[in-house]
Amino acid sequence: STETDEFEKSWERSLKRDLPASIRTVMFLEYPITDFRHRYLLGFWPYQLRLTLQSASALRKLGIRTIIKRHPDGVQVSDGVYDGFFDENLIEPFESVIDRADAFLFTNIATTTFASALLTEKPVICF
Repeated sequence: STETDEFEKSWERSLKRDLPASIRTVMFLEYPITDFRHRYLLGFWPYQLRLTLQSASALRKLGIRTIIKRHPDGVQVSDGVYDGFFDENLIEPFESVIDRADAFLFTNIATTTFASALLTEKPVICF
């Protein structure tokens, strides 16, 4: 909303952080596992899930640490789905865990966390 200064405050906080020298940890932002999302009758979660799991597996083979930040709308449904694919599984609000990663991977940018990730100046990967 243009009525708030939250993004400006977030930007100012990010300017005080050091950027990572290399990417050692990538945080994936979960697309919720649900058939109904944003008034669409057909959800895209099967594609998003497959892309997420395959990408995480590939990064782990390269020695990169992976984190899944689960969407609050899908926490109950996705319990156990990511076991074995990620080094860390988070359900806390994005803003409280944003500093745990060197880069972010989104399979869908239609999320409020996307703008927050951009404000960090860390690499943001979108599929």
